Amino acid sequence: MKQQVLDYIDQNRDEMLALWEELVNVESAKDQIPGIDSLISKVEAILQNEGFHTRIIHYEKTGNAVVAEFGDVETKKPIIFIGHVDTVFPKGFLHDHPFQIRDGKAYGPGILDMKGGVASILYAVKALRAAQFSNYPLKVIIVGDEEDAHTNSDAKSMILEEARNGAYAFNTETGNLDNSLSIGRAGGAIYELEVRGVASHTGIDWKKGRNAIIELSHKMIAIDSESNHDAGYTYNVTITEGGTAPNTCPDYAKATIGTRCQTAAQQDMMHHTLKKISEKQFIDGTETSLTYIGGFDPMEATDGNRRLFEAIRTTAEELQMEEPHAVTSQGSSDSAYTTLAGVPTVCSLGPVGEGNHTPHEYAVVESLFERCKLLAVSVLNV
Repeated sequence: MKQQVLDYIDQNRDEMLALWEELVNVESAKDQIPGIDSLISKVEAILQNEGFHTRIIHYEKTGNAVVAEFGDVETKKPIIFIGHVDTVFPKGFLHDHPFQIRDGKAYGPGILDMKGGVASILYAVKALRAAQFSNYPLKVIIVGDEEDAHTNSDAKSMILEEARNGAYAFNTETGNLDNSLSIGRAGGAIYELEVRGVASHTGIDWKKGRNAIIELSHKMIAIDSESNHDAGYTYNVTITEGGTAPNTCPDYAKATIGTRCQTAAQQDMMHHTLKKISEKQFIDGTETSLTYIGGFDPMEATDGNRRLFEAIRTTAEELQMEEPHAVTSQGSSDSAYTTLAGVPTVCSLGPVGEGNHTPHEYAVVESLFERCKLLAVSVLNV
């Protein structure tokens, strides 16, 4: 069966490349919902053709998602594949940066993060079906709003619920040139801190003013001092706004804060710290509000994740591929939710490259096929 799987992938290299190109050449950032939805429909059609039962999960304010199942997922634990088709590139970027291959590298918006990974999932599944794999049912979950941290959908809870009966989960997020695979990932969140003061003319009524920017500044310094780089959690004040004129005491100021953490305990602690600082008043007459905008839970490295990684590592050795090593990545992903569901999960299994979210993002073309083989044969080995 293993040879059948490997032969299938080798025999369909041109088809895989064509699908990769098709996926990349559709704009699919958060404000390009029709593009996202067309890609979700494309994925659904491919899986339906392989005999999967599919469900489109519709969202009004963001891209749709698809859940596809093959086999009896109610009584047997399925193998789960997860990924996303959305990107971060603005409308019009594709015009000057279409899919192209130069010197063994593929370029284009989302080429690495993670349309190559989606192509890998689909052809791993097709190879397994062609070899009549039946050890486990198969389940594919592809979403359309991962880059936006699912701020306008319930996709996080959806993935958590859909994964609860899973045997193993494979996420083909961006593969790394150093051949590392993620058994853990940092969590991250976005908050907005808003201060309302009292406006006044700084010459005539200076004392009547309550400066929202100064109040916010005290809070920002207090927040920044709470970071602990050694422990792996940080508060990052990244965007600020406020003020209208040099001679007017500002009555409004806002800061956007990004957080990073390694564990659920750190995540809870950081939220309470932000809440405590936001409630402390430095200037009488000001009021402050803290709003959680969105984010990802941490993917904590579990024993199950480590065991699944070991199965993938030995598979790479069997296939005479470069041996991967396990890491905890500082980037976040939906792997957090399969892990929270208790499913052994490994992430970063997509094609390798670098430059995520930049105009020079690229993927190594040959790694599309190598990672697809690693994915499919790892499923056979677990």
